[in-house]
Amino acid sequence: MQPVLAQPPVATSPGAPVQVVDLFKAYGEVRAVDGVSLDVRAGEFLALLGPSGSGKTTILMTIAGFEQPTRGDVLIGGRLVTNVPPNRRDIGMVFQRYALFPHMSVHDNIAYPLLMRRVPRAEIGRRVQAALELVRLAGYGRRMPHQLSGGEQQRVALARAIVYRPPLLLMDEPLGALDKKLRAQLQLEIKHLQRQLGATVIYVTHDQEEALTMADRVAVLHRGRLQQIGTPEALYEQPANSFVADFVGETNFLDGRLLACRDGVCTVALAADLTVRAALPDATYPALAPGAAVRVAIRPERVRLARLGPAAAEATSCSGVLLERIYAGPSVACVVRLANDITITARVPSDQDPSRWFVGDPLLVSWRAEDARVYPAER
Repeated sequence: MQPVLAQPPVATSPGAPVQVVDLFKAYGEVRAVDGVSLDVRAGEFLALLGPSGSGKTTILMTIAGFEQPTRGDVLIGGRLVTNVPPNRRDIGMVFQRYALFPHMSVHDNIAYPLLMRRVPRAEIGRRVQAALELVRLAGYGRRMPHQLSGGEQQRVALARAIVYRPPLLLMDEPLGALDKKLRAQLQLEIKHLQRQLGATVIYVTHDQEEALTMADRVAVLHRGRLQQIGTPEALYEQPANSFVADFVGETNFLDGRLLACRDGVCTVALAADLTVRAALPDATYPALAPGAAVRVAIRPERVRLARLGPAAAEATSCSGVLLERIYAGPSVACVVRLANDITITARVPSDQDPSRWFVGDPLLVSWRAEDARVYPAER
């Protein structure tokens, strides 16, 4: 017996824009999502990035219609869908667990959404074949899911999600169960496929490298709140707060007291005889009062190491002692102890021959003020 179809799906155009307006979701006393608003452009690839419990999957499930918000609205293609059931939102979904029907062939798994939409059988065959070619699985239609590798099963799940060309694709950690090399391969394939289709994609991940690789913009979430949204370059180069600086990429944090700020550059005392310079995150950042406890953030690749000698006039510079060298292929992580047992890590390209430095060597540590950021100390 064929299932009874719901009413026709909500009409949207290819590459539908999505708006999430002041979204709240509470489970008892716990606020899983706390006042999040997002404006996703048509055809954009947006990653929702954050640690476990940050609210990213709850937001995705609310957009899909599987969760009802405590407060707030969702619009897809300019139409309010907050109370529209999932099967009428005309979206495709891909999960970490492939959710393939084990008793159905690859062809039938992919054809299932078309059958539910009562697409003519001749058209179903054409569309399934086209979807298999898009995900590079032509000729796999008769195989069963258990005959496929993990990466192939995920491609089938992706083909099933795109076979009816939905304007919006929602992906919940779809590559989380795959090994690192296969993940890297499929990241690029999904991005290329999204560009080819022109669909809007909202992609949940806790892997910052994956988000930076795939997304046009990244929304960073923490404890249910949106911390920052921007291009991968903006998040990495100009993190809005210390959480973003810590979560997106590798960062040194140096705690100290603010001495003064002038023209967006601050002087910070890390110890009685150790001061450094760092920039405010941007021109609109709230003023910090002298004497305030602050954190200086500096990326390891922006820290320069040299034999003791004069430093550039525009750079922060201080002396230290090399504690450890950690070889990592294209780069070497050098851990240096500064005054008062403060440590800092510099990541030096291997072709700059950091092997000429040995544990115990005195070194000059320096960086440009504009390469570091100063934030209020965490409470």
